[in-house]
Amino acid sequence: MLQQQRRANWVRNELQERPVWWLMLTGLMLFVLADWFADKWEQRPWRAAIIWTIVMSIVLVVVVTLTEHFGWGIKPIRL
Repeated sequence: MLQQQRRANWVRNELQERPVWWLMLTGLMLFVLADWFADKWEQRPWRAAIIWTIVMSIVLVVVVTLTEHFGWGIKPIRL
């Protein structure tokens, strides 16, 4: 428990003390990811896989949203 608290404090302190460095690291990671996607997008099978993944993610979000909105979730059995 104490070790988890220390880790959480370390992350919090890092983000507070060096926000610019973390923003630059995040930007670099996003740049690398965008470059990887651009490279894979040129290959036909990867393009289909990327589109499929995006479409299925959207479908999942819509299903979860409708389930929450209409209250269609699984209800516990009351004894």
